[in-house]
Amino acid sequence: MRIGELGRRTGVPTKTIRYYEGIGLLAEPERAYNGYRDYHDDAVSRLRFIRDAQATGLSLTEIASILNLRSAGEGTCSHVVELLERHLEDLDRHIDNLQATRRQLVSLTERAKGPPQNNIRGVVWGCGDHRVGFGRVFWGDATSP
Repeated sequence: MRIGELGRRTGVPTKTIRYYEGIGLLAEPERAYNGYRDYHDDAVSRLRFIRDAQATGLSLTEIASILNLRSAGEGTCSHVVELLERHLEDLDRHIDNLQATRRQLVSLTERAKGPPQNNIRGVVWGCGDHRVGFGRVFWGDATSP
């Protein structure tokens, strides 16, 4: 099959398919007499694997490591589990950081809704007749520094 059909069957743009060939994720196919790439059916499953693995957050380097093990006839399950567990740990850390940021925003929002206080700190935002920030409070209208 030609590259356009491969792209349609997998949802992967032809430019990306060429890129994957260039970095070795996808073997360069044989060429037809007219010079067009001629892919075998196994390219469909390989590209779908690459696409799906990327969607889970795996990098192309990590995907290549899985494909290399598979090509060498070695088992990939333990390696894949290790990669996925590492990504889960990273995701959990990111979620924790986002939740902490959310708590800070909720607190700042609640303080900004209340009467002017001299204990609000930070970057300046206009809030009615006072300005709230992360480092200092500016009194007066929203146009005065």
